[in-house]
Amino acid sequence: MNEIYTRISVRKFKSDPVEKGKITAVLRATMQAPSAGNQHPWEFFENTWAVEDEGVRFFILAGIERALVIDAGRSGLDIRSVVKSVTSLPFDLLITHADPDHTAGNRFFSTF
Repeated sequence: MNEIYTRISVRKFKSDPVEKGKITAVLRATMQAPSAGNQHPWEFFENTWAVEDEGVRFFILAGIERALVIDAGRSGLDIRSVVKSVTSLPFDLLITHADPDHTAGNRFFSTF
């Protein structure tokens, strides 16, 4: 219970890159969460990129058939160009929440 009462919301991050091993460890831990029928229908792939955008990061995860972009950045960076620089896969965009520092790149998409 202590974790619930002492949690914090970080609003500013260091510009230091996050080591791929740490990202892998966190994603592997989340894969242990319960799933429907305990099937755990996900896979983890090593092709992961963190993109620094004016003090916030968005992520690109490349799978076998598609890629996933998590959040759209702060500055309005052309996400399509960034994704094409690391993978030729088609991709989906996932916005975690509607704060401006996560949605500026939405303008490059005509539909959601």
